[in-house]
Amino acid sequence: MSPASPVAQAQGLALLEEWPRHNSLTEHNEITAPSNPKKQVTFSAYSSARFYKCDSTYRSNMSYTSADCKMFRAAVAQEGLRIQRLVSSCPPTKTGNVIHHLVELNALAMEELIGIEHLVSKDAPIRLLHERRAHSSIVLKAQKETQRREDLCVDVVARVAVASSSRNIRKARLRAALAA
Repeated sequence: MSPASPVAQAQGLALLEEWPRHNSLTEHNEITAPSNPKKQVTFSAYSSARFYKCDSTYRSNMSYTSADCKMFRAAVAQEGLRIQRLVSSCPPTKTGNVIHHLVELNALAMEELIGIEHLVSKDAPIRLLHERRAHSSIVLKAQKETQRREDLCVDVVARVAVASSSRNIRKARLRAALAA
């Protein structure tokens, strides 16, 4: 099937280009790059290099290792289990939200839940999925609206995305401040 045929165009093959076929090895060698494989790097006469000594303590703490990440995940999982046990230990006759009751008793702080709600509450994963889908829907609607108006400015879509995710941004900042 030729790339110029209507069937090929319908299948998206019209973008393919036929490369010339080489009949002989000498013809192929004429097309290749020059045979000078020696590569060189030159610097300006005015350039200079500065070397800084890196503090060994800083070097060892400037990023997390995979062991650090595993340790963080294990600590978060343990914290989630601790809060789940605390919630399940409350009397079932208590009306209302058990977590708010535990906060009133000073047995739990709301800051402890930030970022691990999905590990503590049974309905949190469903709520999280709903929030993500709602955010995607809002952003896509804004994008379609800008396309409908033939507006090429992406700032509108960016503002909608930031406004829609501002709650999550606040939660992330609070979680980071608590971890520091």
